[in-house]
Amino acid sequence: MESGSIIKASVCGDFFAYPEDLFEAAEADLVGVPADRLGETALALFADQRMQIIGAEPEDIARALMEAADAAQAD
Repeated sequence: MESGSIIKASVCGDFFAYPEDLFEAAEADLVGVPADRLGETALALFADQRMQIIGAEPEDIARALMEAADAAQAD
C-alpha cells in the first residue's frame, strides 16, 4: 500500500473462479483504490455476475483483502 492506496492485489485460496481472466481483471482493478474504499470496491468487482466463484463468496474475498490491507498498514 502506498499513500493509503492499493499498489498490488493478489487473491488466492481454496476456491475456483471462472472465467479466470475476469478474476484477474478484478485483482488488477484494485490497484490505485484508496484503502478506505477497498472493501466496497472489492465486493463490487468480485460480485460481477459474469464471474462464477466456487468455494468462496465475494464478501469473503473483500473481507480477506481488508484484513490484509489492515495488516500491511500496521507494519
